[in-house]
Amino acid sequence: MKPRPNAPCPIIRPMQRSDLPAILSIQKMVYQSCFHEDFVAFQSKYTVSGDTCFLAEYNGKAAGYVFSLPICGYDLPPLNVEIAALPTNPDRLYLHDMALLPEARGQGLAAGLLQEVIRAARKRHLEHIVLIAVQNSAAFWNSHGFESNPTATGKLQAKLVSYGPEALYMEQRINRTHCSPTPE
Repeated sequence: MKPRPNAPCPIIRPMQRSDLPAILSIQKMVYQSCFHEDFVAFQSKYTVSGDTCFLAEYNGKAAGYVFSLPICGYDLPPLNVEIAALPTNPDRLYLHDMALLPEARGQGLAAGLLQEVIRAARKRHLEHIVLIAVQNSAAFWNSHGFESNPTATGKLQAKLVSYGPEALYMEQRINRTHCSPTPE
């Protein structure tokens, strides 16, 4: 989709609770019905970790989103469940769900959303971002630096079944930003 002259620029911003109805609408347009989550599930993810959830706007409207949650090890939350609390000592950020409307693709919004997730992981001092690739999206995630982990996939096999036959556990190690004091 080519931007119109004087069209608003794409915007990536922190998610707000009032965005949830638009997010549900995007989800229904982008994902197969077996991957749909209800309002309560999305609201709980936003409530426990709103600082790791972001919205993409294009032409002044919600066009995409990402939900991510701090987790421990391979303890990934299942689809469509209410999350009551986060672990006390998370060691990675789970990119639970990212979706973009087809008409907003190719505008840099996916990369922008992913950059916000990386910033959120660094802010929490987490060095890994993990996800489950669905709907044949592994090549997309691979192009953004994620790699499959066969060892983890084996440990997660029971959970992966619920995500469909092509579900693949993927991860990316990110470098934290370190500030070293300068010697005097």
